[in-house]
Amino acid sequence: MALEQERMLPMLMDLLRTNKDVELRSITGLLRNLSRHAKDKGNMATKVVNNLVTKLPEDGHQKEPSSDVVVNICGILNNLVTGSSLAARDITFFGGLPQLVN
Repeated sequence: MALEQERMLPMLMDLLRTNKDVELRSITGLLRNLSRHAKDKGNMATKVVNNLVTKLPEDGHQKEPSSDVVVNICGILNNLVTGSSLAARDITFFGGLPQLVN
């Protein structure tokens, strides 16, 4: 309902631009829960994958974002990929595979 009727995804994408770890942890946690229950995961994937991939660390040695945020992002991406091949395509297109491997 939050995604379809309230159309809150664009607002969450704006909030995702923050660099404050406490805020990122909350926002990515909410997105993880929303992605788990989204009816149209392909539509959600086209709107969120690019923003999420940019938040992933370039290598495994960075301190920012925290491991909680990275786990939430991986959970979101996993939820979307299991429900839509568009998510997998977008992760590859936006260069997320090397970041996920690292």
